[in-house]
Amino acid sequence: MELKNVQIIKIKPLQQVTASYRKVEFIVKIESEYPQEVQFEISQDKADKFIQYNKVGQFVDIEFNLRGRSYLKDGEPEENRRWFNSLDAWKVFKSESEDLPL
Repeated sequence: MELKNVQIIKIKPLQQVTASYRKVEFIVKIESEYPQEVQFEISQDKADKFIQYNKVGQFVDIEFNLRGRSYLKDGEPEENRRWFNSLDAWKVFKSESEDLPL
């Protein structure tokens, strides 16, 4: 999936989730009739590069995957199953659009 010409409004600190997995979460603003603020995450070596080359206020294009998973505690009935979604960015680059939103 792809999202074009969105503004980064927050970059959270790099998180070392496990000994071998790290990620950074960032929020972008999507301008529309009903503006949205959406959180993405980017992991491993891409997280380091994201922090190095991106900053708050910058307009970017994002290529990402929508991830979903379910969770059920041991012994709980099936109707207590919960679902979680994440937007896993795998490519973020400066927007080339000349028509930047205000």
